[in-house]
Amino acid sequence: MNDEEIEEVEEIEDKPSFEELKAEMVTFFCLLMIRSGVAALLVYYIYFMSKYQLDFASCLFLFDVWLFVLLAGIHYEQEVKKHAK
Repeated sequence: MNDEEIEEVEEIEDKPSFEELKAEMVTFFCLLMIRSGVAALLVYYIYFMSKYQLDFASCLFLFDVWLFVLLAGIHYEQEVKKHAK
């Protein structure tokens, strides 16, 4: 092998796998959702209270559904990381 072929092989080995990239993307979006969680609660509360005249309990239920989806995403991300190793 000459030096060019060795460099090419090293570059290919340094690239992350698809599973690692997928895990990083899921992590990024989960963290983004966690950071925007308080803002999302306020938006849900204001929007649904004003548009549909819902009480606080109904808005809280909608937020709980959103939180369940968020936690399912975090669990999925952990499973992807576990199987990527």
